[in-house]
Amino acid sequence: MSPFVARLLVFGTSAAVLVLEIVAGRLMAPYIGVSLETFTGIIGVVLAGIAIGAWVGGIAADRTEPGPLIGPLIAISGVFVVLAPQAVDFFGPAMRAAGPLEIVFLTAVGFFVPSATLSAVTPVVVKMRLRSLEETGVWMRPSDYGEPYPITRNLLEDGDRWSILPGPVPVTAPVRILQGGEDPDVPWRHALELAQAINSPDVVFQLIKDGDHRLSRPQDLVRLIAAVEELVQPPA
Repeated sequence: MSPFVARLLVFGTSAAVLVLEIVAGRLMAPYIGVSLETFTGIIGVVLAGIAIGAWVGGIAADRTEPGPLIGPLIAISGVFVVLAPQAVDFFGPAMRAAGPLEIVFLTAVGFFVPSATLSAVTPVVVKMRLRSLEETGVWMRPSDYGEPYPITRNLLEDGDRWSILPGPVPVTAPVRILQGGEDPDVPWRHALELAQAINSPDVVFQLIKDGDHRLSRPQDLVRLIAAVEELVQPPA
């Protein structure tokens, strides 16, 4: 599967789930009204469908060939999307109140299954994209800095063997960590987790909120130089 098709499938199915949330409120309004409680119930049911759909889709993609799953998932989703208005109109008149149970029930009847089946597409697509790593041992990771970066199976396995987190990390020397808050490759929370796992009592973690992965701007270089000078200067 090409990257373009993969992105299109994930974007399309995810957007369809968001549309379902909006449509659910419109279709259910004649029977349970429009209120904060109504939309809270709708969002809760749809989020449950997303979570369960992604979980089931991931399990299915791991246990079977992922390619043939996409067509049936989209077809089943389409059928249940078409049936959703009929389900709401069938059960809606029986709702004598607009309490939490009635809201959750009517939403689940009409929109839980299509939310779950649409959300199952994403892990299946991810599994198909990762097959290149399993079959060839190399995955070409897109990069914002130029050509795609090759990620090999050996690299991942070696990284797993040498992983030092969740710690403790047996380093007792002074440590300075400067981390960009806008780093797309290393989330700042990972760097903070590393700082917390280091045994040394002299650890300083500095988050540069608008910094990127390289920290190559003049103001970033000033911070880096200051951190090095702090470590190499002789104690007073």
